Amino acid sequence: IKSLHPTCLSDKKINNFYLIGKKDSKRTMLVRLLLNVKKGELVNYINNEHLDIRRSNLRIINYAQKCQLSLKNKQQLNYVGVKLVNSGNYVSTIRDKGRIIYLGTFEFAKDAAEAYNKKAKEIYGELAYQNKIQ
Repeated sequence: IKSLHPTCLSDKKINNFYLIGKKDSKRTMLVRLLLNVKKGELVNYINNEHLDIRRSNLRIINYAQKCQLSLKNKQQLNYVGVKLVNSGNYVSTIRDKGRIIYLGTFEFAKDAAEAYNKKAKEIYGELAYQNKIQ
């Protein structure tokens, strides 16, 4: 790679930065050049740090494997009424009479689950589902 000029590109949609290089006047991600990734293959960052381009942190995956990884990440929450948002924070919501009630944004999933538990108890009383917080 003779004419490689690395720059840093921000993906504001998911709050990540990617190292971009130019090869033959075409912009491409440096990790794709490093691993010689073919069309239809994806690069996965093992530690989710997009500026860490050590080979030990990178692996080549396909679209099916990407879907499995995203399902695995979603299942790790295990809290009802809590979801991870793009900012890396957790949002807690609950339904009451068909309405979605926003309970807040939290830095930790446990805090969001506690907010859900408190509101569920307030709305549904002793019949409320309570998240088991570890």
